[in-house]
Amino acid sequence: IMIESPVYEQILKEGREEGREEGREEGREEGREEGREEGREEALKSSVLAVVEARFEMVPRDVEEGVKAVEGLRQLEVALKKASVSRDLAEFRDFLRKVKAAAVQPV
Repeated sequence: IMIESPVYEQILKEGREEGREEGREEGREEGREEGREEGREEALKSSVLAVVEARFEMVPRDVEEGVKAVEGLRQLEVALKKASVSRDLAEFRDFLRKVKAAAVQPV
């Protein structure tokens, strides 16, 4: 049995405080990284929509919603390339439908 003493209590208190501070710092870093990734995703979505508008002179609502539903940096990079090379809006819409269908597939 450990006898609780003022020294033991102080060590325990300091250990808890260190653990809390480390946890807070890890949480802040994770939050910053998530924020950076979300910012990159939003920038890529804006870029995809800008390319669609430049190439096809408009961004129909369904296409805008489809682009906004794309998740993940890799998928958005692919969407940007596809927007750049699609022959027409129908081809890009088909790509968006395939991305959406793949996202809802059970694992």
